[in-house]
Amino acid sequence: MSGMLGRGLKQGLQTTWTLGKVIFPITLIITILQYTPVLPWIIDKISPLMGLIGLSGEAAVPLVLGNVLNLYAGIGAIISFDFTVKEVFILAMMLSFSHNLFVESAVAAKVGIKWWLIVGVRMGLALLAAVTINLIWSGGGESAQYGFISQESVNLTGWGEIILHGLQSSILAVIQLAIIVIPLMVIMQILREKGWLKKLSNGFAPITKLLGMEKTHR
Repeated sequence: MSGMLGRGLKQGLQTTWTLGKVIFPITLIITILQYTPVLPWIIDKISPLMGLIGLSGEAAVPLVLGNVLNLYAGIGAIISFDFTVKEVFILAMMLSFSHNLFVESAVAAKVGIKWWLIVGVRMGLALLAAVTINLIWSGGGESAQYGFISQESVNLTGWGEIILHGLQSSILAVIQLAIIVIPLMVIMQILREKGWLKKLSNGFAPITKLLGMEKTHR
């Protein structure tokens, strides 16, 4: 049992390190840029367009990063802003459909699927989800809370305080990630080595087959 726990812990730490390498710098950079004229200017220009799908101008940042880079870059940007619960929900749904567009579209193109079709479908579903949620859900106006990360506005007077604030937010983001990922990886390792994960997979095989995902035999 101790061996399984150790291997699960190792897997959890490796996964945290992999994801943290993206989330930490993105959170740090976005937090610092909020205190410069650059990001507020961009946000002000794009706000009217984002308002059409129920989002503030700041939401363009995680959407762009999530689609151009990857989902974890989008998450790092989300926790850097003071979004409402509804905005976070809309962003989560949009990024679940459209993220890492360049790499994943290139992979799809290699197996014979037209890249513009993949991009069009994913972006279309993302926009449809945003519009639907915005029209149907009238709640979610309260500020989203990200665990240890405080969303209260702070008055920072110099670059030293701004950088320190960015580092604190970035470190807390990675710590929260570790709290979620490490136990999950430990549980997955135990399920895998006990054979329960395979049994669970066999149980869902008829459903996944209907979705066109055949079980692989090794």
